Amino acid sequence: LLLLLWLIPAAGAAGAAGERSLRLAPLPLENQAEMVKSFSPLAAYLSSRLGREVELVVYHNHAALIDAFVADEVDIAFFGPLPFVEAQNRGAQPVPLAGFREADGSARYRCALIASGLDRLTPADLRGRAIGLVSPSSTCGYLGTNAILLEQAGFSLEETSYRYLHSHEAVALAVAAGEVAAGGVKESYARKYAPLDIVILGQSAWLPPFALAANGGTISAAEIQRLSEVLLSTQPVVYRRWGPHLGHGMDPVQAEDYEALGAFGNLAEIPSVPPAKDPTEP
Repeated sequence: LLLLLWLIPAAGAAGAAGERSLRLAPLPLENQAEMVKSFSPLAAYLSSRLGREVELVVYHNHAALIDAFVADEVDIAFFGPLPFVEAQNRGAQPVPLAGFREADGSARYRCALIASGLDRLTPADLRGRAIGLVSPSSTCGYLGTNAILLEQAGFSLEETSYRYLHSHEAVALAVAAGEVAAGGVKESYARKYAPLDIVILGQSAWLPPFALAANGGTISAAEIQRLSEVLLSTQPVVYRRWGPHLGHGMDPVQAEDYEALGAFGNLAEIPSVPPAKDPTEP
């Protein structure tokens, strides 16, 4: 499950003798190389500001990251709303350090139901069709996409042939290639892949932002406070070099902000494995 352990040594920031490094892990929103490229600058920055090495760890899927966080194998995670709540529900102590803004400057986002513009589909056309989802633990996976379908088409994902593809990037590319009729992704990915004739069929209600969350089981309250102060005081000239997931700035965020996720559906009823179906067409 662990695909990569990436160590970012901070020059002049070795830390106290015997002090262990911090392990930073992002959700695998894209392929491994892109995640390393996006999060390496953040790891290096935290190393330099904290005087302590930070290891960047990339996991294969959402579930593997959540498992590692719950097992106290990750100190800082880049979580979306559902992984944050899942970690809480499993007894971990995620403490939000900062919420990340979207490209438009807002500290919130939506899920999007996407399809190829060539197919001229509506949400109502998706009954019985193949739909690509990120993962059971992705907010815009089963939970967000099901909410969109229920509201705009009047039926659930159980009346489709959905499959888990493990990243937003993979879902968007599968839709563009005609491997699935539609897919559920974070809205920013719908915009990113619009040049491939990806169109938005529907959007979810607003969600709280992706956030960096400290593990209260492995990091002290004083260290958590320091991490939050470092992040929230970061200047634009610095964070604009952090890539598309992190480069638009940060705002304070509270654990209570993620309670809004309950309006999207029963988190306990998200299927971990799609039903066995064999659609005749995407």
